[in-house]
Amino acid sequence: MKNKFRFAKLLVIAFAIVFVGCKKQEPLPGHSVLGNQLLALDIVSSLDTIIPNQNPANFKELYKIKFTQPIDHNNPSAGTFQQKAFLFYVGNDRPTVLYTCGYTLSDDYMQQPFMPLAYNMNANLLMVEHRYFGESKPANDPRWTYLNIKQAASDHHAIIQALKPLLPKEWVSTGTSKDGMTSVFLRYFYPDDITVTTAFCAPFMTSLTYEPVGRYVQEVSGSPQEHDQMIAVLNRMLQGGESGLYARFRELLREANITEEYSYTDYVAACFQYIFDFFSYQTPSTRHMASLDLPNDQFINTVLKEVFHPTDDGSSTYPYGIQTAKELGQFIFDYNAYANVLNGTSFDINALKKNPSGLKDEDLWVYETYDNTLLTDIRNRFIPTTTCPILFVYSKDDPWTGARPDQINEQYSKLIINPLGIHDHDINSEEHYSPETRTEIMDFIARFVPYGDDPVVAKRPAYNYDIKTNDRFMIFGSR
Repeated sequence: MKNKFRFAKLLVIAFAIVFVGCKKQEPLPGHSVLGNQLLALDIVSSLDTIIPNQNPANFKELYKIKFTQPIDHNNPSAGTFQQKAFLFYVGNDRPTVLYTCGYTLSDDYMQQPFMPLAYNMNANLLMVEHRYFGESKPANDPRWTYLNIKQAASDHHAIIQALKPLLPKEWVSTGTSKDGMTSVFLRYFYPDDITVTTAFCAPFMTSLTYEPVGRYVQEVSGSPQEHDQMIAVLNRMLQGGESGLYARFRELLREANITEEYSYTDYVAACFQYIFDFFSYQTPSTRHMASLDLPNDQFINTVLKEVFHPTDDGSSTYPYGIQTAKELGQFIFDYNAYANVLNGTSFDINALKKNPSGLKDEDLWVYETYDNTLLTDIRNRFIPTTTCPILFVYSKDDPWTGARPDQINEQYSKLIINPLGIHDHDINSEEHYSPETRTEIMDFIARFVPYGDDPVVAKRPAYNYDIKTNDRFMIFGSR
Protein backbone atom coordinates (compact mmCIF):
# COMPACT_ATOMS: atom_id res chain seq x y z
CA MET A 1 0.00 0.00 0.00
CA LYS A 2 2.81 2.34 0.88
CA ASN A 3 4.58 1.58 -2.42
CA LYS A 4 1.40 2.20 -4.40
CA PHE A 5 0.97 5.53 -2.66
CA ARG A 6 4.54 6.52 -3.49
CA PHE A 7 4.01 5.53 -7.14
CA ALA A 8 0.82 7.58 -7.37
CA LYS A 9 2.60 10.53 -5.77
CA LEU A 10 5.38 10.30 -8.34
CA LEU A 11 2.81 10.33 -11.15
CA VAL A 12 1.29 13.50 -9.76
CA ILE A 13 4.72 15.13 -9.54
CA ALA A 14 5.59 14.07 -13.10
CA PHE A 15 2.26 15.42 -14.37
CA ALA A 16 2.93 18.72 -12.61
CA ILE A 17 6.42 19.00 -14.09
CA VAL A 18 5.08 18.62 -17.63
CA PHE A 19 2.77 21.56 -17.16
CA VAL A 20 5.11 23.86 -15.24
CA GLY A 21 5.42 27.15 -17.06
CA CYS A 22 2.32 26.57 -19.21
CA LYS A 23 -0.65 28.88 -19.50
CA LYS A 24 -4.15 27.47 -19.40
CA GLN A 25 -5.96 28.62 -22.51
CA GLU A 26 -8.07 27.31 -25.33
CA PRO A 27 -6.38 26.42 -28.67
CA LEU A 28 -6.34 29.33 -31.09
CA PRO A 29 -7.67 28.85 -34.61
CA GLY A 30 -5.07 29.12 -37.35
CA HIS A 31 -2.27 27.70 -35.23
CA SER A 32 -0.89 24.18 -35.52
CA VAL A 33 -0.75 21.77 -32.61
CA LEU A 34 2.83 22.77 -31.85
CA GLY A 35 1.92 26.43 -32.31
CA ASN A 36 -0.69 26.17 -29.59
CA GLN A 37 1.72 24.26 -27.37
CA LEU A 38 4.23 27.07 -27.77
CA LEU A 39 1.62 29.72 -27.02
CA ALA A 40 0.71 27.85 -23.84
CA LEU A 41 4.20 28.46 -22.45
CA ASP A 42 4.47 31.33 -19.99
CA ILE A 43 7.70 32.49 -21.60
CA VAL A 44 6.07 32.94 -25.03
CA SER A 45 4.37 36.30 -25.45
CA SER A 46 3.61 36.22 -29.19
CA LEU A 47 3.91 33.81 -32.07
CA ASP A 48 3.42 33.71 -35.83
CA THR A 49 2.85 30.30 -37.36
CA ILE A 50 4.25 30.31 -40.88
CA ILE A 51 3.51 27.44 -43.24
CA PRO A 52 6.10 26.99 -46.01
CA ASN A 53 4.73 27.35 -49.51
CA GLN A 54 7.75 25.43 -50.76
CA ASN A 55 9.63 23.12 -48.47
CA PRO A 56 13.09 22.22 -49.77
CA ALA A 57 14.68 22.05 -46.31
CA ASN A 58 12.06 19.59 -45.02
CA PHE A 59 10.77 21.69 -42.11
CA LYS A 60 7.02 21.55 -41.62
CA GLU A 61 6.43 24.96 -40.09
CA LEU A 62 8.29 28.11 -39.15
CA TYR A 63 7.45 30.00 -35.99
CA LYS A 64 8.41 33.59 -35.33
CA ILE A 65 8.43 33.83 -31.56
CA LYS A 66 8.79 36.53 -28.94
CA PHE A 67 9.97 35.28 -25.56
CA THR A 68 9.43 37.31 -22.40
CA GLN A 69 12.76 37.49 -20.58
CA PRO A 70 13.85 39.16 -17.34
CA ILE A 71 16.16 42.09 -17.92
CA ASP A 72 18.04 40.78 -14.89
CA HIS A 73 17.75 37.03 -14.33
CA ASN A 74 19.00 37.56 -10.79
CA ASN A 75 16.22 40.03 -10.04
CA PRO A 76 12.97 39.35 -11.96
CA SER A 77 11.37 42.44 -10.44
CA ALA A 78 13.69 44.63 -12.55
CA GLY A 79 11.38 44.22 -15.52
CA THR A 80 11.27 42.27 -18.75
CA PHE A 81 12.04 42.57 -22.47
CA GLN A 82 10.95 40.70 -25.57
CA GLN A 83 13.48 38.40 -27.25
CA LYS A 84 13.01 37.48 -30.90
CA ALA A 85 13.53 33.97 -32.26
CA PHE A 86 12.74 31.71 -35.22
CA LEU A 87 11.90 28.01 -34.86
CA PHE A 88 12.08 25.88 -38.01
CA TYR A 89 10.19 22.74 -37.02
CA VAL A 90 10.93 19.32 -38.52
CA GLY A 91 9.57 17.03 -35.81
CA ASN A 92 9.76 16.27 -32.11
CA ASP A 93 11.57 13.03 -32.95
CA ARG A 94 14.53 14.96 -34.45
CA PRO A 95 17.44 16.77 -32.76
CA THR A 96 17.35 20.53 -32.36
CA VAL A 97 20.11 22.88 -33.50
CA LEU A 98 20.29 26.09 -31.45
CA TYR A 99 21.88 28.99 -33.31
CA THR A 100 23.04 31.33 -30.56
CA CYS A 101 23.04 34.52 -32.62
CA GLY A 102 25.39 37.10 -31.13
CA TYR A 103 23.84 40.01 -33.00
CA THR A 104 20.58 41.07 -34.66
CA LEU A 105 18.40 38.29 -36.07
CA SER A 106 17.11 39.77 -39.31
CA ASP A 107 13.92 38.51 -40.95
CA ASP A 108 16.14 37.77 -43.95
CA TYR A 109 17.28 34.68 -42.07
CA MET A 110 13.94 33.11 -43.02
CA GLN A 111 14.98 33.04 -46.68
CA GLN A 112 18.74 32.51 -46.54
CA PRO A 113 20.42 29.16 -47.16
CA PHE A 114 19.35 26.75 -44.44
CA MET A 115 21.80 26.39 -41.55
CA PRO A 116 24.16 23.60 -42.73
CA LEU A 117 24.25 21.62 -39.48
CA ALA A 118 20.45 21.57 -39.21
CA TYR A 119 20.11 20.58 -42.86
CA ASN A 120 22.69 17.80 -42.60
CA MET A 121 21.04 16.37 -39.49
CA ASN A 122 17.42 16.92 -40.64
CA ALA A 123 17.06 18.74 -37.34
CA ASN A 124 14.83 21.43 -35.93
CA LEU A 125 16.49 24.84 -36.01
CA LEU A 126 16.02 27.47 -33.30
CA MET A 127 17.63 30.86 -33.94
CA VAL A 128 17.66 33.35 -31.05
CA GLU A 129 18.50 37.04 -31.26
CA HIS A 130 21.00 38.34 -28.70
CA ARG A 131 19.77 40.64 -25.95
CA TYR A 132 20.23 44.38 -26.68
CA PHE A 133 20.31 43.77 -30.45
CA GLY A 134 17.59 44.29 -33.07
CA GLU A 135 14.10 43.81 -31.65
CA SER A 136 15.43 42.34 -28.39
CA LYS A 137 16.37 45.57 -26.62
CA PRO A 138 15.27 46.38 -23.06
CA ALA A 139 13.25 49.57 -23.07
CA ASN A 140 15.43 51.53 -20.69
CA ASP A 141 18.98 50.68 -19.72
CA PRO A 142 21.14 53.61 -20.87
CA ARG A 143 24.20 52.29 -19.05
CA TRP A 144 24.09 48.82 -20.65
CA THR A 145 23.96 47.30 -17.17
CA TYR A 146 22.57 43.90 -18.12
CA LEU A 147 24.39 43.40 -21.40
CA ASN A 148 26.83 40.72 -20.30
CA ILE A 149 27.86 37.12 -20.84
CA LYS A 150 25.99 35.68 -17.87
CA GLN A 151 22.66 37.36 -18.60
CA ALA A 152 22.76 36.28 -22.27
CA ALA A 153 23.53 32.68 -21.29
CA SER A 154 20.59 32.79 -18.89
CA ASP A 155 18.33 33.94 -21.75
CA HIS A 156 19.24 30.84 -23.74
CA HIS A 157 18.91 28.62 -20.69
CA ALA A 158 15.38 29.84 -20.00
CA ILE A 159 14.33 29.19 -23.61
CA ILE A 160 15.89 25.72 -23.68
CA GLN A 161 14.23 24.70 -20.44
CA ALA A 162 10.85 25.87 -21.74
CA LEU A 163 11.13 24.12 -25.12
CA LYS A 164 12.81 20.84 -24.18
CA PRO A 165 9.53 19.15 -23.20
CA LEU A 166 8.28 19.91 -26.75
CA LEU A 167 11.61 19.12 -28.46
CA PRO A 168 12.95 16.30 -26.26
CA LYS A 169 15.74 14.90 -28.46
CA GLU A 170 19.38 15.99 -28.37
CA TRP A 171 20.26 19.68 -28.64
CA VAL A 172 23.30 20.96 -30.57
CA SER A 173 24.35 24.59 -30.21
CA THR A 174 26.26 26.41 -32.92
CA GLY A 175 27.39 29.81 -34.09
CA THR A 176 30.18 31.65 -35.88
CA SER A 177 32.45 34.30 -34.39
CA LYS A 178 30.53 36.07 -31.59
CA ASP A 179 27.69 33.59 -32.17
CA GLY A 180 30.15 30.78 -31.46
CA MET A 181 31.48 32.53 -28.38
CA THR A 182 27.91 32.85 -27.13
CA SER A 183 27.46 29.11 -27.65
CA VAL A 184 30.51 28.38 -25.49
CA PHE A 185 29.34 30.85 -22.83
CA LEU A 186 26.04 28.95 -22.60
CA ARG A 187 28.02 25.75 -22.06
CA TYR A 188 30.15 27.42 -19.41
CA PHE A 189 27.20 28.49 -17.26
CA TYR A 190 24.73 25.71 -18.11
CA PRO A 191 26.76 22.63 -19.11
CA ASP A 192 23.80 20.23 -19.12
CA ASP A 193 21.56 22.20 -21.49
CA ILE A 194 23.30 21.06 -24.67
CA THR A 195 24.59 17.71 -25.94
CA VAL A 196 27.23 19.08 -28.35
CA THR A 197 28.55 22.62 -28.82
CA THR A 198 29.98 23.55 -32.24
CA ALA A 199 31.77 26.90 -32.24
CA PHE A 200 33.04 28.22 -35.58
CA CYS A 201 35.79 30.89 -35.69
CA ALA A 202 35.14 31.92 -32.08
CA PRO A 203 37.81 34.31 -30.70
CA PHE A 204 38.62 34.27 -27.00
CA MET A 205 40.49 37.51 -26.24
CA THR A 206 41.61 38.43 -22.76
CA SER A 207 42.55 42.10 -23.13
CA LEU A 208 41.41 45.32 -24.80
CA THR A 209 44.54 45.27 -26.97
CA TYR A 210 44.85 41.56 -27.74
CA GLU A 211 47.94 41.24 -29.92
CA PRO A 212 47.83 37.62 -31.23
CA VAL A 213 44.98 38.41 -33.65
CA GLY A 214 46.84 41.30 -35.25
CA ARG A 215 50.05 39.28 -35.46
CA TYR A 216 48.22 36.34 -37.01
CA VAL A 217 46.87 38.31 -39.96
CA GLN A 218 50.23 39.94 -40.53
CA GLU A 219 52.34 36.79 -40.17
CA VAL A 220 50.20 33.71 -40.89
CA SER A 221 47.16 34.56 -43.04
CA GLY A 222 47.47 33.91 -46.76
CA SER A 223 50.02 32.38 -49.08
CA PRO A 224 53.63 33.66 -49.27
CA GLN A 225 52.68 35.57 -52.43
CA GLU A 226 49.69 37.17 -50.70
CA HIS A 227 51.86 38.04 -47.73
CA ASP A 228 54.31 39.87 -49.98
CA GLN A 229 51.46 41.69 -51.72
CA MET A 230 49.93 42.65 -48.36
CA ILE A 231 53.18 44.34 -47.37
CA ALA A 232 53.37 46.11 -50.74
CA VAL A 233 49.77 47.36 -50.49
CA LEU A 234 50.29 48.76 -46.99
CA ASN A 235 53.59 50.36 -47.95
CA ARG A 236 51.99 52.11 -50.93
CA MET A 237 49.05 53.35 -48.85
CA LEU A 238 51.33 54.63 -46.08
CA GLN A 239 54.31 55.90 -48.04
CA GLY A 240 54.78 59.65 -47.68
CA GLY A 241 52.73 59.94 -44.50
CA GLU A 242 50.19 62.79 -44.53
CA SER A 243 51.63 64.11 -47.80
CA GLY A 244 51.22 60.77 -49.59
CA LEU A 245 48.01 59.00 -50.59
CA TYR A 246 46.38 60.20 -47.37
CA ALA A 247 46.24 63.74 -48.80
CA ARG A 248 44.47 62.48 -51.93
CA PHE A 249 42.18 60.34 -49.77
CA ARG A 250 40.94 63.47 -47.99
CA GLU A 251 40.31 65.17 -51.33
CA LEU A 252 38.30 62.16 -52.52
CA LEU A 253 36.19 62.34 -49.36
CA ARG A 254 35.34 65.98 -50.06
CA GLU A 255 34.55 65.21 -53.70
CA ALA A 256 32.20 62.43 -52.49
CA ASN A 257 30.51 64.89 -50.07
CA ILE A 258 31.60 62.78 -47.10
CA THR A 259 31.88 65.17 -44.18
CA GLU A 260 33.16 62.71 -41.58
CA GLU A 261 36.68 63.57 -40.44
CA TYR A 262 39.39 60.92 -40.81
CA SER A 263 42.62 61.64 -38.98
CA TYR A 264 45.83 60.09 -40.21
CA THR A 265 45.54 57.60 -37.35
CA ASP A 266 42.05 56.65 -38.59
CA TYR A 267 43.41 56.30 -42.12
CA VAL A 268 46.22 53.97 -41.06
CA ALA A 269 43.83 51.83 -39.01
CA ALA A 270 41.45 51.59 -42.01
CA CYS A 271 44.31 50.42 -44.28
CA PHE A 272 45.15 47.62 -41.85
CA GLN A 273 41.45 46.75 -41.53
CA TYR A 274 41.35 46.19 -45.31
CA ILE A 275 43.93 43.42 -44.90
CA PHE A 276 41.99 41.96 -41.97
CA ASP A 277 38.71 41.87 -43.91
CA PHE A 278 40.42 40.52 -47.02
CA PHE A 279 41.48 37.34 -45.23
CA SER A 280 38.30 37.12 -43.14
CA TYR A 281 35.70 37.22 -45.89
CA GLN A 282 37.28 36.28 -49.24
CA THR A 283 37.92 32.64 -50.08
CA PRO A 284 41.36 31.53 -51.32
CA SER A 285 40.02 30.58 -54.77
CA THR A 286 38.34 33.93 -55.46
CA ARG A 287 40.20 36.62 -53.53
CA HIS A 288 42.30 39.25 -55.28
CA MET A 289 44.12 41.93 -53.33
CA ALA A 290 44.25 45.47 -54.68
CA SER A 291 46.50 45.51 -57.71
CA LEU A 292 49.61 47.68 -57.43
CA ASP A 293 49.10 48.63 -61.09
CA LEU A 294 45.94 50.61 -60.34
CA PRO A 295 45.99 54.43 -60.58
CA ASN A 296 46.07 56.18 -57.21
CA ASP A 297 42.37 57.07 -57.03
CA GLN A 298 41.23 53.60 -57.97
CA PHE A 299 43.76 52.04 -55.63
CA ILE A 300 42.54 54.16 -52.70
CA ASN A 301 38.92 53.34 -53.50
CA THR A 302 39.68 49.62 -53.66
CA VAL A 303 41.43 49.55 -50.30
CA LEU A 304 39.10 51.95 -48.49
CA LYS A 305 35.83 51.20 -50.29
CA GLU A 306 34.06 50.70 -46.96
CA VAL A 307 34.78 54.35 -46.14
CA PHE A 308 33.29 55.53 -49.43
CA HIS A 309 30.47 52.95 -49.56
CA PRO A 310 29.64 51.80 -46.02
CA THR A 311 27.39 48.76 -45.83
CA ASP A 312 25.69 50.12 -42.69
CA ASP A 313 26.05 52.92 -40.18
CA GLY A 314 27.29 50.61 -37.45
CA SER A 315 24.25 51.07 -35.21
CA SER A 316 23.18 47.44 -35.59
CA THR A 317 26.52 46.20 -34.24
CA TYR A 318 27.21 48.97 -31.72
CA PRO A 319 26.15 46.83 -28.72
CA TYR A 320 28.98 44.48 -29.71
CA GLY A 321 31.41 47.34 -29.17
CA ILE A 322 29.93 47.82 -25.72
CA GLN A 323 30.40 44.13 -24.97
CA THR A 324 34.02 44.16 -26.09
CA ALA A 325 34.69 47.14 -23.83
CA LYS A 326 32.99 45.42 -20.90
CA GLU A 327 34.10 41.78 -21.19
CA LEU A 328 34.88 40.36 -24.63
CA GLY A 329 38.09 42.28 -25.33
CA GLN A 330 39.50 43.69 -28.58
CA PHE A 331 42.52 43.15 -30.80
CA ILE A 332 45.20 45.47 -32.09
CA PHE A 333 47.48 45.31 -35.13
CA ASP A 334 51.26 45.27 -34.93
CA TYR A 335 51.92 48.79 -36.13
CA ASN A 336 55.55 48.53 -35.01
CA ALA A 337 56.24 46.46 -38.13
CA TYR A 338 55.65 49.65 -40.15
CA ALA A 339 57.55 52.06 -37.91
CA ASN A 340 59.80 53.02 -40.81
CA VAL A 341 56.90 54.66 -42.66
CA LEU A 342 54.92 55.81 -39.60
CA ASN A 343 57.74 57.56 -37.74
CA GLY A 344 57.56 61.32 -38.09
CA THR A 345 53.80 61.29 -38.82
CA SER A 346 50.86 62.17 -36.58
CA PHE A 347 49.93 58.48 -36.21
CA ASP A 348 49.00 57.95 -32.56
CA ILE A 349 48.84 54.36 -31.34
CA ASN A 350 47.62 55.59 -27.94
CA ALA A 351 44.52 57.10 -29.56
CA LEU A 352 43.62 53.65 -30.91
CA LYS A 353 44.30 52.01 -27.55
CA LYS A 354 42.15 54.61 -25.81
CA ASN A 355 39.05 53.62 -27.80
CA PRO A 356 39.69 50.21 -29.43
CA SER A 357 35.97 49.41 -29.66
CA GLY A 358 35.02 52.62 -31.44
CA LEU A 359 32.61 53.78 -28.75
CA LYS A 360 30.83 57.13 -28.78
CA ASP A 361 32.24 59.82 -26.51
CA GLU A 362 29.32 59.44 -24.10
CA ASP A 363 30.12 55.74 -23.68
CA LEU A 364 33.89 55.95 -23.14
CA TRP A 365 33.30 55.39 -19.43
CA VAL A 366 32.47 51.74 -20.26
CA TYR A 367 36.19 50.97 -20.59
CA GLU A 368 36.57 51.70 -16.90
CA THR A 369 34.33 48.70 -16.19
CA TYR A 370 36.30 46.26 -18.36
CA ASP A 371 36.72 42.92 -16.59
CA ASN A 372 38.45 39.97 -18.25
CA THR A 373 37.85 37.57 -15.35
CA LEU A 374 35.27 35.42 -17.15
CA LEU A 375 37.08 35.31 -20.51
CA THR A 376 40.31 34.37 -18.76
CA ASP A 377 38.59 31.60 -16.80
CA ILE A 378 36.80 30.29 -19.90
CA ARG A 379 39.97 30.28 -22.02
CA ASN A 380 42.50 29.11 -19.44
CA ARG A 381 40.46 26.78 -17.23
CA PHE A 382 37.07 25.79 -18.66
CA ILE A 383 38.01 24.99 -22.27
CA PRO A 384 41.12 22.92 -21.35
CA THR A 385 39.33 20.89 -18.66
CA THR A 386 35.63 20.62 -19.53
CA THR A 387 34.17 17.18 -20.14
CA CYS A 388 31.40 18.73 -22.26
CA PRO A 389 31.78 17.85 -25.95
CA ILE A 390 32.81 21.06 -27.73
CA LEU A 391 33.94 21.30 -31.35
CA PHE A 392 36.10 24.32 -32.21
CA VAL A 393 36.44 25.00 -35.94
CA TYR A 394 38.78 27.67 -37.31
CA SER A 395 40.00 28.56 -40.78
CA LYS A 396 43.68 28.74 -41.59
CA ASP A 397 43.66 32.23 -43.13
CA ASP A 398 41.00 33.80 -40.89
CA PRO A 399 42.67 36.40 -38.62
CA TRP A 400 40.39 35.47 -35.73
CA THR A 401 42.15 32.10 -35.62
CA GLY A 402 44.83 34.00 -33.73
CA ALA A 403 42.45 34.00 -30.74
CA ARG A 404 41.70 30.26 -30.77
CA PRO A 405 42.11 28.33 -27.50
CA ASP A 406 45.65 27.35 -26.59
CA GLN A 407 44.53 24.03 -25.16
CA ILE A 408 41.42 21.80 -25.17
CA ASN A 409 40.45 18.55 -23.46
CA GLU A 410 41.03 16.26 -26.44
CA GLN A 411 39.21 13.38 -24.79
CA TYR A 412 35.90 15.23 -25.15
CA SER A 413 36.58 18.20 -27.42
CA LYS A 414 38.14 18.70 -30.82
CA LEU A 415 39.85 21.60 -32.61
CA ILE A 416 39.86 21.66 -36.42
CA ILE A 417 41.77 24.08 -38.66
CA ASN A 418 39.98 24.30 -42.00
CA PRO A 419 42.52 24.80 -44.83
CA LEU A 420 40.02 26.42 -47.20
CA GLY A 421 37.49 28.49 -45.43
CA ILE A 422 36.96 31.99 -44.25
CA HIS A 423 35.14 33.44 -41.26
CA ASP A 424 31.99 31.34 -41.64
CA HIS A 425 30.22 28.04 -40.97
CA ASP A 426 29.23 27.12 -44.54
CA ILE A 427 30.45 23.54 -44.35
CA ASN A 428 28.14 22.55 -47.23
CA SER A 429 30.01 24.83 -49.62
CA GLU A 430 32.93 23.12 -51.37
CA GLU A 431 34.51 26.53 -51.84
CA HIS A 432 34.60 27.05 -48.09
CA TYR A 433 35.15 23.56 -46.66
CA SER A 434 36.94 20.53 -48.04
CA PRO A 435 35.07 17.18 -48.04
CA GLU A 436 37.52 15.89 -45.43
CA THR A 437 36.88 18.80 -43.06
CA ARG A 438 33.13 18.61 -43.52
CA THR A 439 33.17 14.88 -42.75
CA GLU A 440 35.36 15.46 -39.70
CA ILE A 441 32.86 18.00 -38.34
CA MET A 442 29.78 15.85 -38.88
CA ASP A 443 31.51 12.73 -37.54
CA PHE A 444 32.32 14.52 -34.29
CA ILE A 445 28.66 15.47 -33.82
CA ALA A 446 27.54 11.93 -34.71
CA ARG A 447 29.60 10.59 -31.78
CA PHE A 448 27.08 12.18 -29.43
CA VAL A 449 23.95 12.74 -31.54
CA PRO A 450 22.76 9.70 -33.55
CA TYR A 451 21.20 11.61 -36.43
CA GLY A 452 22.43 9.43 -39.30
CA ASP A 453 19.76 6.74 -39.10
CA ASP A 454 17.14 9.16 -40.41
CA PRO A 455 16.01 8.22 -43.98
CA VAL A 456 15.90 11.89 -45.03
CA VAL A 457 19.53 12.34 -43.98
CA ALA A 458 20.54 9.21 -45.87
CA LYS A 459 19.18 10.60 -49.15
CA ARG A 460 20.80 14.04 -48.94
CA PRO A 461 23.88 14.85 -51.01
CA ALA A 462 27.13 15.66 -49.25
CA TYR A 463 27.09 19.22 -50.58
CA ASN A 464 24.01 21.36 -51.09
CA TYR A 465 24.81 24.87 -49.96
CA ASP A 466 22.20 26.53 -52.16
CA ILE A 467 19.26 24.90 -50.40
CA LYS A 468 17.00 27.75 -49.28
CA THR A 469 14.77 27.69 -46.25
CA ASN A 470 11.87 28.82 -48.37
CA ASP A 471 11.05 31.09 -51.31
CA ARG A 472 7.75 32.38 -50.01
CA PHE A 473 5.87 32.16 -46.75
CA MET A 474 2.22 32.14 -45.82
CA ILE A 475 1.26 33.27 -42.34
CA PHE A 476 -1.51 31.04 -41.03
CA GLY A 477 -1.95 32.46 -37.60
CA SER A 478 -0.51 35.07 -35.29
CA ARG A 479 -0.85 36.31 -31.82
